[in-house]
Amino acid sequence: MDGTASAGTNAAKFAQEGHVHPTDTSRESVANKNVAGGYAGLDPEGKLFMNQMPQAITQSMTYAGTFNASTAAATLSVNAQTILGTSSSAITLTNNTAAITGYTVNNGNIYRVTTAGTFAGISLAVGDFLLATASGWVSQDNTDVITGVKGNAESSYRTGNVNITPANIGLGSVNNTSDANKPISAAQQTALDAKASQSDMDGLKTEVEALGTVYVINYGDSTGTQSDSDLILEITNVI
Repeated sequence: MDGTASAGTNAAKFAQEGHVHPTDTSRESVANKNVAGGYAGLDPEGKLFMNQMPQAITQSMTYAGTFNASTAAATLSVNAQTILGTSSSAITLTNNTAAITGYTVNNGNIYRVTTAGTFAGISLAVGDFLLATASGWVSQDNTDVITGVKGNAESSYRTGNVNITPANIGLGSVNNTSDANKPISAAQQTALDAKASQSDMDGLKTEVEALGTVYVINYGDSTGTQSDSDLILEITNVI
């Protein structure tokens, strides 16, 4: 051997040591791995990682931020800014395929409506969701979500964790008293007080039994008509 290495030998040596030959432009730099505009790395099985797959393939949804349906203004989440490739946190969505603002690039993004209005021919209420697909915008109606609670006796709606009391619905006098402990009304008590007591009846029984004779007690006049003015007490000995 004359000690002179061939070009092929040097190139093979560079490849074995992980170097890029100055004249080899077909190899990627490691600095471009897993970065935007670079190339995707592979998992131990030689497959792409899920986080490197396009949303159109994984069919995942990303919360992109809030949306004003009356002005089409969207306030982007950090994830949405990354997906759309913009540093701006505020954009105006469009019903076309424009970069950043159109539905194609927003495919898989979901916006929560904070101001009602109409966008892309869709009527949107507060709380609805605006979703982007590869072919246009669609909505998810959430208007049946409870926005407030108001009892019959209240004048305004309350939100959040609401505690409902009997007074809120006009039943302030209602309590959870058991049947056995329920009181009677004043009118009922007055009527009961006017009736003979048990002791009165026991006394009458004792007096009758002491007579040793059975009596029939009739209330009324000789014609059988009862009245306050003609009330006659007749006691007839039937023995």
